[in-house]
Formats: sequence, C-alpha cells, structure tokens
Amino acid sequence: MLNPPAVMRLVRLKWLKFWQNRLARNTIALYGAFLANTVTPLITVPYTVRVLTPSGYGSGAFALSFAGFAGIVAAYGFGLTASREISVHRGDLRAVSRIASEIVSVELLLLAVCFLAYGFLVMRIPRLRAEAAEAWLAYLVVALGTLSPGWLYQGIEALEFSARVGVVLKLAYVPALFLLVRKPGDTPAWLALQAVAAGLGSAWLWVHAWRRLGIRWVLPHWQGMTRQLRQGFAIFFSQSAVALYTSGNVFILGMLTNVTVAGYYGAAERLVKVAMGAWGPLQQAVFPRASRLASESREAALRFAGKLFFLQGGMGAVLSAALLAGAPWIVPLAFGRKFEPSIAVLQILSVLPLLIAVSSVLGIQVMVPFNRDKAFAAVLLAAGLLNVGLGVLLAPRWQASGMAFSVACSECLVTASMFWYLRRNRLAPSMNPLSEAVHV
Repeated sequence: MLNPPAVMRLVRLKWLKFWQNRLARNTIALYGAFLANTVTPLITVPYTVRVLTPSGYGSGAFALSFAGFAGIVAAYGFGLTASREISVHRGDLRAVSRIASEIVSVELLLLAVCFLAYGFLVMRIPRLRAEAAEAWLAYLVVALGTLSPGWLYQGIEALEFSARVGVVLKLAYVPALFLLVRKPGDTPAWLALQAVAAGLGSAWLWVHAWRRLGIRWVLPHWQGMTRQLRQGFAIFFSQSAVALYTSGNVFILGMLTNVTVAGYYGAAERLVKVAMGAWGPLQQAVFPRASRLASESREAALRFAGKLFFLQGGMGAVLSAALLAGAPWIVPLAFGRKFEPSIAVLQILSVLPLLIAVSSVLGIQVMVPFNRDKAFAAVLLAAGLLNVGLGVLLAPRWQASGMAFSVACSECLVTASMFWYLRRNRLAPSMNPLSEAVHV
C-alpha cells in the first residue's frame, strides 16, 4: 500500500537532486527564455512586417544582413572557442578573467577595423549609400550585440542569469515597438530600438559578471590576444562561410533583385529561425559538457552526442513537417496577403529545421569539442560557395524561391559531409538510443 508521506518525500528528494544538477538548471532557464523568445516574435514580427510593408521591412533586413558580416568578423568564433577554453578553466577565476579580457580586447580591435571598412563600403555601394542611416543603425545593433559576454556565461555554465536578462529585454521590447514603430517610414526607429536592446543586454551582463561573478579586468598581453586569434581562426573561417548561406542571403538577394523581394525572403526566413530556436537553449547548455566529455572519454562523448542526435533530429523533423504543411496558413496569418510570395519560400526552407538540427549536433557537439575545427571550416566553406554560386544563378530568374532552393541544397551538403567525415574518422555519434546513459 502506498504511503503518501513517503511518496512525497521521494518526489521531493528526486526534485532536489534534479535541481542541483547545473546542466538541468541551465537547460530549464534557457527554455524559459526560449518561450519568451518564441512568443514575442509571434507578436512583434507580424506587427513589424505589416507596419513597415515589404519594402520597409526588406530595407531594414537588408541593412542588418550587410552589418551581420561585420558582426561575424568582430565575434571571430569566440562564441565557441572562448566558451570551450573557459569551460576547462572555470575553477580558476583569474584565468577566466584573463581570457575574458583578451577576448574583449580583440573584439574591440576588430570592431574598430570593421568600422573603417564598413564606412568605406557604405560610401561606395549605391544601394547602401541611399539608405546610410539604416546601414549605420544596423552596424550599431551588431556591434553592441557582439560585445555581449554570452560566451563567458556559457563557459562557466551560469546561463540562468543571462537567460533572465534576455527574457526581461524581450518583454520590454514589445511595448516599445508598439510605441515607436507605427508607420512605413519607421524602419530607422525599428533598428534603433534593436540597438538599445542589444546595448542594455551587453552592459547588464558585464556589470553582473563584475559584481557577482568576480570577473576582473586583467591587462591583456599581445601574446594572449594573438593566441585567441589563432585559436579562433578556424571557427571564424567556418562562421564566415556560414554567413554565405545564412545571414548573407537577404543581402545577396537585395543586391541581385530589390529590397521588396528581400523582404519576402526575410519574412519566411524569420519564421524558420523562430522554429529552429527550439533546440538553441539545449545546444547552448550542453556544449560545455560535450567539450569536457570529449577531453575525458571519447566513448562517453559519442554516447552523449547520440542522444542529442535523436532528440534534436526528432524535434527538427516535427518542425519541418509543420512548416511545410502549414505554410499556406502561417504566412497570411503572420504577415498578411501582401506576403503571399513568402509561402513558396517557406515551403522550400521548411527542410532546414531537420537538416540544421542534425548538423548542429555533428558539428557543434562533436567536431568542435574534438578539435576538428579545420574540417568543420572546410565543410562550411564548401556549402557557402555552393550557396553563392546557386544563388547568383537562380535568384535573378526565380527570385526569393531561387535563393531558398540554394540554401536548402547548401544545408544538405553540410549535413551529408559532416556525417561522412565523422564516420570516416570513427567519431560518429552513437546511433543506439538505448545505450548506457551518460550521467551529467
């Protein structure tokens, strides 16, 4: 016969044990942030698109896509390499402070170089020169976001606070958007609001790191900064290649066609990104653990990756099917009848949640932790070049749908190439979902 008090004590002990697990707390916190990041775009994206119209939204998306290249240069892959290094030294506060100081110094130096190059390109490219205000506001959004110490919180597995900051800023963004963005000409106000949110988020996290986490400024040496540049180069190179078939697509499409077509593509792409956010929190939470396991036990790391493979792959398959079947209803509901050309784009892009769910496990949770950075970069470079080549051929004729098809082909290449490489090097995740659990 069940003893209710004993059952309650057992449940309480199990809950306390679960909650004492750092990985569990981080994952729950990040999924709380994910809910906020999912709900708010369901409100803000349709509103922004309808108010700004396809051309106004396309203009802002075009500027953000161009500025995104500067963000990739300034971030320099530190989101992975710095997090990986900090996860190894997280017990040594001075070492973590030194690494953080080196990373920030390099980011500021790279942002200064990007500022000069960006200004030159804005003056030289007619389409950017005609909308210089939007271009510079987009650069500010990217620069302030780049300075966020998300890699620090990820490396020390203290993501609960950074997740809460993200939720607060998302919730504050909604009423501010309704107040400031109210007519088609408010694209600059939309970009300025994003810049303010990015700046507040970065400042808040750095103040907390100084006051609560004990992170201090350590005067960096040039040798340390160059070491960070060397360590991050392969990941930076790979992320630059990724930009050729992700954030750069709106820019490429805008240059080959016009900002209205870029708006059709950007709207569909935004929906796909919202869907793919489903495994973002999980990926952030488990990366430091995957890195540590890779340094301790190859077999344990691959069992861990195998479980992620099936979990994320299942989530991706469901989301892909939902986008494919629901596109004719989702697009008009979210953006209005003016965005009907986005339906076909969304249906083509619907394959991305499944492909990226799988490739992110193979690349981020296996190749990077096992220091296969060069192979990782080579795969992404090949995919980026394929995307640009196909985009240049297809976009002028099939416009947004042609760009979407080139992206889908590129992601297929990424997933297939990573799986082939890992199988060849005996690093493929364990494909037995019933294998012995990895205690985390």
